[in-house]
Amino acid sequence: VITTTKSTLITTTKNHSDYHDQEYGQPPPFVEISGDVEYECYGYGCPGALSAVVTSLNHPSDYGDNQDGTILIDGPANYSFTAFDLESHPFCVYDDVSVEGTKYCGTQAPPAGTVAPNEQLTITFKTDGSVTRSGFRLAIYGDLADPPEYDDYHDQNY
Repeated sequence: VITTTKSTLITTTKNHSDYHDQEYGQPPPFVEISGDVEYECYGYGCPGALSAVVTSLNHPSDYGDNQDGTILIDGPANYSFTAFDLESHPFCVYDDVSVEGTKYCGTQAPPAGTVAPNEQLTITFKTDGSVTRSGFRLAIYGDLADPPEYDDYHDQNY
């Protein structure tokens, strides 16, 4: 059986991720994820100028214990954390998001930034075996559009 929806060819023998890929295209080639992080959207499935949104698993519900994920972004691209809530500690020794080695935790998100052409940014997410929170949401723009502030994005999408 073949079904045509939104100018997209979908076959009933495909799994859910195949449907998503056919409707929205493949994840952008300049974003690679591994481990305990996931795409919320990418390509045409994202609103506005977004190229991809990557979140901690289960976001906005709590992430799990002992999580470990990596996000690699090849420039040129802009990025902005639009939600951020991890277990807090003055030195981020329990749960953290690390951007090029600088750790962030609690509700203090990493600042928005730009990945220069021919450069690569590494973002990691690690948790311990106890307290969990809602995690993070990372918006990625591959066309160097200005990323929105958290309140602007939050107001438009929730």
